[in-house]
Amino acid sequence: MNRKSFQLVSGAVLLCAGFLSTTAQTGQKTVGRSTAPKIVAGKPGVFITFERFGKRTPVSEGESDNGIWLRLHNNMRYSIRFCIFGLYEKGYLPIKPEENTQIGLYYDVILNARADTDNRPLPVVPLGYPLLSCQEYELKAGRSIVFSAPKEHLAEELSIKIGFSYGWEETGENNPTHFVYFNSYNLPQNGLERSK
Repeated sequence: MNRKSFQLVSGAVLLCAGFLSTTAQTGQKTVGRSTAPKIVAGKPGVFITFERFGKRTPVSEGESDNGIWLRLHNNMRYSIRFCIFGLYEKGYLPIKPEENTQIGLYYDVILNARADTDNRPLPVVPLGYPLLSCQEYELKAGRSIVFSAPKEHLAEELSIKIGFSYGWEETGENNPTHFVYFNSYNLPQNGLERSK
């Protein structure tokens, strides 16, 4: 083999090796992304964010009409399930709530971890919306849904706690329930005056 042929063969081998190496690396990265449980790595798998303050129709007697609107996010590559109890504004339970539909979620109100128990009496903890009957709703991967709470459910030192399960888990009493929290200290300080 002459020198020119050797250079051509060597170049072709190196080019082929480079292509295979790049393909393998790309394949590994793609597989790594697709198998990661979370869609956005730097955020929690399931979390709640503040949307706005505003008026709402009270659900229970004695509630104020001042509301806090929140968004429940599913940042997992799997669906999650939780219980809903209806629309506040239209008064009926949708068969298939769409993205951004405002629905009612069952949740508990609890003292949050920052509750100051040394300097003053503990605040009165409202009942929240304890689970009575459940229409299960499945929130698909990467989707979110808006719900509201009366302002007194997120007064200072209080949090709400929502139970959910992952799509791959069976439903029933013997299966785990996971929880996502939203704390009153995550509310903007310049909005609606919170009850104390």
